[in-house]
Amino acid sequence: HNGVARVHTNGTVDVSFANVLGGANGAVKAVVIDSIGRVIIAGDFTVVNNQSRNHIARLNANGTLDASFNPPGGANGSIEAVALQSDGQIVIGGAFHTPAAVLTLAEKLGPPPNFACRAGTRSRAAACPCG
Repeated sequence: HNGVARVHTNGTVDVSFANVLGGANGAVKAVVIDSIGRVIIAGDFTVVNNQSRNHIARLNANGTLDASFNPPGGANGSIEAVALQSDGQIVIGGAFHTPAAVLTLAEKLGPPPNFACRAGTRSRAAACPCG
């Protein structure tokens, strides 16, 4: 399952969760599910389901890669934690080294979802609307 699998309450793997096209090519260190069931993953990977994704990706509720979520450049190092704020922003923390790298996460996905990021100069954290 290459870093991501959904497990039933009885402990068996949910084979309907379609993350079988290659999964992540490195460790998935953080997972959070948004209000409509999409799965945000973050960690030490650069590819998810055979598509370039630098340390952060979003899967649809069925496990397929959400192609609409592709922050240009991603992060320049491992993302160790991810959380959703009550206002829908994604907050990440980890071993990325420069705020400029996090600022590359800014992306306009067009209406209705907008995706833009901001980063503190030393915080090694960023907040982004979930879209």
